Amino acid sequence: MREIMNYLYDGMLYPAKEEISGDPEYLEASKRQETLMSQLKDRLKDEEYKLVEEMCDCDLIVQDKMAFEFFRYGFCLGMTLMKEARECLEDTAKSVTYRKAAAVDEGPDGCEK
Repeated sequence: MREIMNYLYDGMLYPAKEEISGDPEYLEASKRQETLMSQLKDRLKDEEYKLVEEMCDCDLIVQDKMAFEFFRYGFCLGMTLMKEARECLEDTAKSVTYRKAAAVDEGPDGCEK
């Protein structure tokens, strides 16, 4: 865990900059996107193509913000799950300790000493 904290602190861990180059669906969509943009550039007037580029830039911003919110939500959900699991373990440990202590206070027949 200390290694991840060090990477975060030193700015060496930056998930948004990681590439997804191994995913075939991503590679196919990326190539298709390049082909479509090239076709639009050839078919549209410069002024129209600039509008398409501006729309794509806005779409990237929206997608980036959505990806961050999904990440943040998932991270918070995971941390909440860890907190609940820890509380559950602590409650179980208290219950087991209480049962052990109660058993010590009982005689062999199950009655209090």
